[in-house]
Amino acid sequence: MTERLRVAIAAPLEPELCELLVAREPRIDLVVDQELLLPPQMPGDSFGDSSHRRTDDEQARFDALLDTADALFGVPDQRPKALARVVRANPRLRWVHTIPAGGGRRSRPPSSPPRSWSG
Repeated sequence: MTERLRVAIAAPLEPELCELLVAREPRIDLVVDQELLLPPQMPGDSFGDSSHRRTDDEQARFDALLDTADALFGVPDQRPKALARVVRANPRLRWVHTIPAGGGRRSRPPSSPPRSWSG
């Protein structure tokens, strides 16, 4: 039996690309709520509108979704503090796929040596 990987989308990704991910890699359980992602400012925007704020209820739902993931696609809201919250809250988290180059600096605690946090 093949192990399933629960992947949560933490950054804007078009629904068509989400569907493509599932079609190309059927071993993943893709978890995404498009209404909770930051709204893109243009087609292909993988950061989203940083001025957008979720309601308390929306933020709680977004956090709960991320806290169930084995892997994240993107850094939540492109905020290292948001990623650190997920890392602390989610012992299942094994992998963070960062979109911009240099994302490794966001995926480990700032006080840790570069290779000490691997998920």
